[in-house]
Amino acid sequence: MNFTRSEHSFLSSNGVDNIAYYIYTPNKCKAKALIQISHGMCEYVKRYEDFIDYLCGLGYAVIANDHLGHGNSVSSDNDLGFFALEHGWIYLIKDLRKTFLIGRSLFGRIPHYFVGHSMGSIIVRCYLAKYSSDTDGAVLIGTVGKNPAVGAAVLYADSEIVLHGVKSRSRKINHMLFGMSNRRIDDKRTEFDWLTRDEKIVADYVADKKCNFIFTSSAFRDLFIMVDYCTDRSWYSKVRHDIPLFIAAGTDDPVGNYGKGVMQFYKGLRAHGFTEAELLLCDGCRHELVNEINRLEIYGEISGWLDKRVKCTEN
Repeated sequence: MNFTRSEHSFLSSNGVDNIAYYIYTPNKCKAKALIQISHGMCEYVKRYEDFIDYLCGLGYAVIANDHLGHGNSVSSDNDLGFFALEHGWIYLIKDLRKTFLIGRSLFGRIPHYFVGHSMGSIIVRCYLAKYSSDTDGAVLIGTVGKNPAVGAAVLYADSEIVLHGVKSRSRKINHMLFGMSNRRIDDKRTEFDWLTRDEKIVADYVADKKCNFIFTSSAFRDLFIMVDYCTDRSWYSKVRHDIPLFIAAGTDDPVGNYGKGVMQFYKGLRAHGFTEAELLLCDGCRHELVNEINRLEIYGEISGWLDKRVKCTEN
């Protein structure tokens, strides 16, 4: 292992839950930069420890929290996939900033970069609309483009809450989002094959109760609100235009509409004057790039981008 891990918690901005967070310090050198990971939907930080080990081996420190309703930030399994009675998406962003401030207090003003995956990238994009001066840049993996149906999705989630309650589990919404995710995959083995071509990682995901659960209707609503917020045209005017952004996605990822939605987002960045935006589309890769069968190649692409940025900051 290239890191020493410590585990901690703080009171969530929702005033109810305790948020688990983790600090990974390189074993062999002083940290040259701090990477803050924002994990995706229905997973948790420790799924990233292979990638974290790689980063720490290169001299990066890592800090990350399990989001509300995820991992060790729940008091019971019944709270998996639940953020708050209302405004849950705002608490996700505020908790991400609490983690940022903890990292800043521990490591000082060394360069800081976000790495957000999927829902985690959406949270980071919402965060940047208010706090883009906090960070030196962001890597956005498996993110989304604009979806004209997202407004209707918010309304549908609202109706599920009225009919069944904020903690109801909506299989209808879950199917609406993910029911067709495997449609381009031949010889499917599980309903989660679209995540990665690595069969062991898919099998582990299926067997993990902290991954294989359905969001509550209120959490789906919060997710849709975040997507609507970070894909709206007004978002571009709220984020500093010189922020370095590295967008990475697989061409076989249904979340990014097989590259089309991600390309749309990248073109929007360039059209709005984001001069430091870069795009990497990985041929044949599915949703979880850092868990793909060619993940070492992906690690290298991400760390190469980070290394160039950190060297520029040092100079």
